Amino acid sequence: MFLPTQNTDSYSGYIKLSESHLIEEFSGQICHILRIKNLELHTSFTHLAEQLKKNLRLFFFYVILSAIAKHEVRHFSFERKNTNLSVAVTPLGSGLTLLSFEETVRI
Repeated sequence: MFLPTQNTDSYSGYIKLSESHLIEEFSGQICHILRIKNLELHTSFTHLAEQLKKNLRLFFFYVILSAIAKHEVRHFSFERKNTNLSVAVTPLGSGLTLLSFEETVRI
């Protein structure tokens, strides 16, 4: 899991999903990382993904959701215009899944 940082060149946060892919918990700078204004508990992860910009939305639908469905521990990278986004998918007990995010500025 990535922890929040004071360094403005790096942002981190996490989302914990229920077995039915509802957001159970989130923390850190997740709204900044996903470029969304608000994130609410018990929102469907699919609904959240639909709100994202096109390239990131496709990454979530075809890569992240696939790993969640397969209950795989996976690490992914996504290049944005000026930053790199790292996402770790970690299945937890009782059907929960932890998604850890870290965004760093590309030098």
